[in-house]
Amino acid sequence: MLVLLSLSAAHAAGPVHPNASWSVDRGVAVVVGDRGEAWVFEDDASGGTWTALATGTDADLNAIWGTDGIRVPDPVEWVPDPVEWVPDPVEWLPRSDWGAGDALIVAGDDGTLLRIDADLRVVTRLSSGSTADLYGVWGTDGAALTAVGAGGAVLTSTDGQRFSAAKVPTRTDLYGIWGTDGAVLVAGDLGEVWWSTDRMRWTRLATDRTETLRGVWGTDGAVVVVGDAGTAYVHDGHALYPMHGRITSGDAWSVGGTLDAWWAETDKGLVWFDL
Repeated sequence: MLVLLSLSAAHAAGPVHPNASWSVDRGVAVVVGDRGEAWVFEDDASGGTWTALATGTDADLNAIWGTDGIRVPDPVEWVPDPVEWVPDPVEWLPRSDWGAGDALIVAGDDGTLLRIDADLRVVTRLSSGSTADLYGVWGTDGAALTAVGAGGAVLTSTDGQRFSAAKVPTRTDLYGIWGTDGAVLVAGDLGEVWWSTDRMRWTRLATDRTETLRGVWGTDGAVVVVGDAGTAYVHDGHALYPMHGRITSGDAWSVGGTLDAWWAETDKGLVWFDL
């Protein structure tokens, strides 16, 4: 079961300008935002507590990914009373069982890449080799990582420490990314969607619109891409199919979910949908 955490609730402490969050355990989420802020939220009987993390950077932090857990909406309004729990088939791996390779990876402006260790206390700067603003990050474990960003930047790592630039033939900004053990899909400005099965050779997938695409999320059976003006696609592992207007007629900037429950953050609020 996954509870939706409010990142804009009134607390004495907490993120001022949250940009992204990742739920690492039941009732525990890490939130990152502008000017290098990063916070750990832990749900409790008093409504939750916030603990600040020292990131060592003033760069805006735009995205987060973890070796276990799931993306949660950010920021969202509290679900109506009584709290509504959303079915979640994710097999949670308690943080006490995380191994040495488990971590959260954060991407931000000026080529910023950070690693938050499993104890949610130690933050380490990674060597990105880039000054591009980074808007998305994904991995299949703590070593095989990919980050995307401004000007067509795609950075890959095989050891979780050092990154190199992939040769993707585009100069458009890339925002969303999702992958599996062998394949990665990224999306961005001008309706561009790129697909790779090895993170070295990239193929542009045909799209029928040029609106900016901002959010990507997938399961074992489908990858959903969302963007401006109701633009949306689903990829089945072989081809990309339009599903415009099915999620929203407005702009969507993030998408997430499970096999049974999908959500998108839109200019009309949080929207739930199914495939």
